[in-house]
Amino acid sequence: MRVSIGLITKPHGVKGEVKIFPDTYDEVIFKKLKDIFINGKPYVLEYAKAAAGYIIAKLKGVEDIETAELLRNSRIEIDEKDRLKLPEGTHYIRDLIGCGVYAGEERIGDLIDVLQNGAADVYVVGGKDGEIMFPALKKLLKRVDTDNKIIVLDKKIFDETVVFN
Repeated sequence: MRVSIGLITKPHGVKGEVKIFPDTYDEVIFKKLKDIFINGKPYVLEYAKAAAGYIIAKLKGVEDIETAELLRNSRIEIDEKDRLKLPEGTHYIRDLIGCGVYAGEERIGDLIDVLQNGAADVYVVGGKDGEIMFPALKKLLKRVDTDNKIIVLDKKIFDETVVFN
């Protein structure tokens, strides 16, 4: 399986470089990668450098602006095995989506979205009674097991923090 790490927005200069808007919070991945895929075709990433919220990259075989222009609005993907390893206690959103969420022993639904617009992520769970939202606080999250698609919450803290829509 492949995952997207960015979007080529346009050529950069006349020597085949491309400007990329990254999908990932950690732009370092572009400096560590060599093998990428664009429109299903393999490319070698010769170099990448960060520049004010985007990446400038050079791909092997893309030597001029005309060839770079053909890649405009194309997604850059990598094999899932090449994703950066995250620090303990953090997870990729795509791995969290679909997890069954439990408040103690009670199943409250499945994680359907993660909102990222404040001090803490907000998990959105779709359940039998509609959507439930709560902050992804360490003290609330007792167990997150993305391999088995399970999130277990501290029931007492959940009852204090949950918002029902």
